[in-house]
Amino acid sequence: MKKNRRILFMPLCLLYVLIFTGCGVLAEAGKLEQYEMGKDVIPSITSVVGERAVTGVKTSIDGGVATKQYSYTSDSVYDDLLAYITKLMDEGWLVTQDIDLNVVPGSGELGKESSEEGKILLVSFSYDESGYEIKISKGEGTIE
Repeated sequence: MKKNRRILFMPLCLLYVLIFTGCGVLAEAGKLEQYEMGKDVIPSITSVVGERAVTGVKTSIDGGVATKQYSYTSDSVYDDLLAYITKLMDEGWLVTQDIDLNVVPGSGELGKESSEEGKILLVSFSYDESGYEIKISKGEGTIE
């Protein structure tokens, strides 16, 4: 009987470890000063608007395109995104997909050449009245 309890206990312990480790990752993501994509560094939205609650973090590589996606909740979605877009444009980012923050839900995208020759960085975002997702992508291409 004790052996059966141990068998059931181990997966439960593993589940708790994964849950609490994930919570730490989300808490740290809410305080990030920058997003890093290889040698490229992009200011994070929280470095512009302050700490926000992060509800999800995803990373992937698909077809040579590296992507990091952060999901945030906010009571000031319009103001947050306006400040972030303004900051990026002041640093030379270009609008690559139309942005109209008065349309809710909505989306937009900014792009910039990567420090790696022949690659571009894209910051895309989608939002609704309760939060937004910021997706950073790096892949082959140019900004014209």
